[in-house]
Amino acid sequence: MSKQRGFILVASATGIISLFLPWAVVDVINTHKHIDGFHRYGIIVFIAFAVTGIICFPGDRHKRLNKTIWFIVMATGAVALVFTVISLLNINRSPNLDAKTGLGAWLSLFAAIAVIASGLFLKSSNTNFKTRLDSFRRSISIPIMNAADIKANAGISKITELEKLTRWKANGDISEEEFQQLKSQLL
Repeated sequence: MSKQRGFILVASATGIISLFLPWAVVDVINTHKHIDGFHRYGIIVFIAFAVTGIICFPGDRHKRLNKTIWFIVMATGAVALVFTVISLLNINRSPNLDAKTGLGAWLSLFAAIAVIASGLFLKSSNTNFKTRLDSFRRSISIPIMNAADIKANAGISKITELEKLTRWKANGDISEEEFQQLKSQLL
């Protein structure tokens, strides 16, 4: 199994398990009442973690996720994260109750962050963490030059641009289709 799929599946399973643990501990007349995650927004969190796990499991498990599945996993991880944070913020807002955040809510928060981080930082298996982080930073801050920009910029040769595109493809920054499209624009 690829590292990316493995970490995402473990994080999803952890998120599902967290819903069975106490999300809130309420003091009621010298007794503690534990409330699990299957209330209000917790159901949405459960569905998000379940969809993430179901999507990652089938297919060739030795390969990383393709772009479509990767996008869905990132979206479901973000949904789990947002609704876990909303639940965490709502736990202590009850004016009449003395409620404390339970282990399950914190575990769900960690699992949602782990799903997103696993998807982002384990995209390519042949590079180290620093290379992946640099690649991620580059993908956010440096736009890919289109053909008009390349022709207008006479100081940069086509060979240099082609080498850059080849490096990006080798690092997993761009797909084969994007590489071919940019290469055809360049030449």
